[in-house]
Amino acid sequence: MPAISVILPNYNHARFLKQRIDSILGQTFVDFELLIFDDASSDKSQEIINTYSDPRITQIEFSESNSGSPFSFWKKGIALAKSPLIWIAESDDYADPAFLDTTFSAFQNDDSLQIAFSASHWVNPEGEIIHSPDHETNSFKISYADALSNQFLKGPLVYNASSAVFKKAALNSLDFKKLKSFKYAGDWFFWSSFETKGNVTRLAQRLNYFRRHENNVSFQAEKEGLDLKEGLQIVGSLLRKNKTPFVQKHKVLAYWAMKVYRSSLPEKKKYLASLPSEVNLWYLVAPILSKIY
Repeated sequence: MPAISVILPNYNHARFLKQRIDSILGQTFVDFELLIFDDASSDKSQEIINTYSDPRITQIEFSESNSGSPFSFWKKGIALAKSPLIWIAESDDYADPAFLDTTFSAFQNDDSLQIAFSASHWVNPEGEIIHSPDHETNSFKISYADALSNQFLKGPLVYNASSAVFKKAALNSLDFKKLKSFKYAGDWFFWSSFETKGNVTRLAQRLNYFRRHENNVSFQAEKEGLDLKEGLQIVGSLLRKNKTPFVQKHKVLAYWAMKVYRSSLPEKKKYLASLPSEVNLWYLVAPILSKIY
């Protein structure tokens, strides 16, 4: 049994695909299997995939019709994965050769981990670094339960799946049907749906290259307001499910009320409907708070 299962879902990323696959097969850590799923690409993706014959590639599947959601192949890949650890390597990103070595070592050294993810460089379509987030300069480890009550209430702690390796066994309660209903916030829902026991760690080494381009889901979602609409559904669900303490709850409600108030979207208040009703009080005072903060 391989130590790690790598799942590569692809749709029309032919221009990035060779760099992605090469960055997987070129890892210094070699004990893995690679499962590749192409979601009926109309570009040269299938042609590129067929050039590879590495024995670690244990599954190649070409869909006849598009599934409508990349999470269809997340689900299928996770079900087929033979390993206890999984890496979902998105097809437009790429990795440092030491990515798997480093994340695997984290799990070897700490059995409490459910998720280990690295800091990232953001790159443009040409692979040039355009941003290296300042908040990722330090390593940390926190309990997953604490992450649900704090970091996940303001966004996905793991904002790019390619940066993370996780335990397959921790996903027993994930609602894949609901996951596939998200157009923007699926990653956020996914990473906040693990079993609550155990820990999550971020590694300060920038071992992931997160590609930003015009077809990124996040770019389109921000234009349509899906980042707020879907994101706030998740925040509301987490607040209700995890019984967030009073003070922390109101800090979160104030944060989102201000974010919605400052957005340029029409009919702003409707985006708050997924949150507890107290958020409306914070929205009323948002014009005053915006002058202070």
